[in-house]
Amino acid sequence: MKTIMVGSFFLLVANSAFAADMAVPIYKAPPLEAAPTWNGFYLGANLGYSQAAWTSNSNQAVFNFESTTAKPNLNGVVGGLQFGFNRQINRAWVLGLETDIQRTSEKASQNWTDPGSPALVPPPPPPPVIPPESSDFVGRPGGPASLQHSWDLPWFGTARLRAGVTPADNWLLYVTGGLAFGQPRYSFSFSQPGAAANVPPTPTTYALSVRDWRLGYSVGAGAEVKVGGGWSVKLEYLYIDLGTVAINTADIDGAPFRVDIHARDNIWRVGLNHQFGSLQF
Repeated sequence: MKTIMVGSFFLLVANSAFAADMAVPIYKAPPLEAAPTWNGFYLGANLGYSQAAWTSNSNQAVFNFESTTAKPNLNGVVGGLQFGFNRQINRAWVLGLETDIQRTSEKASQNWTDPGSPALVPPPPPPPVIPPESSDFVGRPGGPASLQHSWDLPWFGTARLRAGVTPADNWLLYVTGGLAFGQPRYSFSFSQPGAAANVPPTPTTYALSVRDWRLGYSVGAGAEVKVGGGWSVKLEYLYIDLGTVAINTADIDGAPFRVDIHARDNIWRVGLNHQFGSLQF
């Protein structure tokens, strides 16, 4: 009996030692796929449409020979490049900075003709005298007269902050706002060739223009979605206000002449961005 018990004891010890030498399998869960991150720099391009109603005011009736105001529509195509940086605060919030430069086809022109009055040639009656303080082109003797106005915005740019929320890992809904800059342009000309027959002779042409570099503001909102491979597509609306450009001078008769142009823009555009160098913080 003692022999059997001693043998069983040594057998149990041997089995325990063998079991201790065996590797114990450990279950490891598969790694989770990393959520798309918005961290990093990006570069892209955009294309859109602009609807711009500029307000023009003058102290003289130079619009259609009868009005001191005009509201030309400078609608056109807008396209350009953007560069930016995003910082993803957590799974839900993203802050960023974006700058862009745009070329546009925005321009408008208005032309009017007034029949005027026949050129006055002596002898009598003597020609009427137009007082220097007169501020109206209507009624100048000397035959037909014409007015030409043109407005355009060849380019503009913005530098804006972006703040957004991610309802899903690959979606970003954001608002944006910051600086806008550009060069709105305006030109005006008046001509009345028949006025040269007046006695004394009357100036027959008058022209002026302004192209002023302006700094204003921009606000907007948009949505952006990642489509894979570091690429994302966005849809964006921007409102841009470049303030007022002004002409303050004397007209063809020497009277004060002022025109104020308020340049602003409504822009709808689509863009394509490529993120390079995802940064982790």
